[in-house]
Amino acid sequence: MSRAVAWASAKFGCVVAAWLAIGSASAFAASAVVMESSLAGLQRGQELTEDQQIDIPRGDHLLVAVVQNGSLRQVDIQGPRSGKVKDLLKPEPMSTRLWQLFQQLTRTGGASQGGVAASRGVWLTVNDVPLGGDVSVCVEEGSAPMITLVSGNSTSVRLSDNQGAQSATLRLSPGTGAAWPAAVPLKDGDVYRIIEQSNPQVELKLRLVPRGSLGQISSVGTLEVLATRGCEQQALAALRKVVARQ
Repeated sequence: MSRAVAWASAKFGCVVAAWLAIGSASAFAASAVVMESSLAGLQRGQELTEDQQIDIPRGDHLLVAVVQNGSLRQVDIQGPRSGKVKDLLKPEPMSTRLWQLFQQLTRTGGASQGGVAASRGVWLTVNDVPLGGDVSVCVEEGSAPMITLVSGNSTSVRLSDNQGAQSATLRLSPGTGAAWPAAVPLKDGDVYRIIEQSNPQVELKLRLVPRGSLGQISSVGTLEVLATRGCEQQALAALRKVVARQ
């Protein structure tokens, strides 16, 4: 038996043994078994009771095995979440705006008349968000967005704030990203302009969010940040990835 197979067998055996211990100990006194954990205090194979309090910080996660509707399932709980195990295993509520975006995705694939119009003639992206029309892009504080030329030939663009008081020139090549220049400071809610000689001027609004907010793109917490801050293209893109994995 190879080391990899032996390790996998040992891992599976540990979890199964813990799970069998739950059933034989006290009529399902525990509600879940830890499969994976990024939390220092929780180890693989550990039993969790339904009233046990768990605090999962942003960026951490807890994968547990649980019996739901008569079937053994794995549930991945993404931080930030806090509460009793029995509550964390329940579906998380969605804000009205995020739920509307999810409905839009299921009905139309995420496209709206405004979104379709905005995608025509797009030649630039910021953090992979196509620029065109009324676009807001969420960026974590302390990070520099990446500006990418997606169509056309190598060119120079002028980036400035809405008043034109601060600006910088960037040289872009197709498919290659350039970091946002320090000469144009990022301010939450400000509108910025990108001008190139042979293309229409584009504008975008930047929304600064706390560091780590966008780390777990499939978590409800991250999706809520994107939706509530008006970064709908990013929210829809994240929802598409979540749906595609199901």
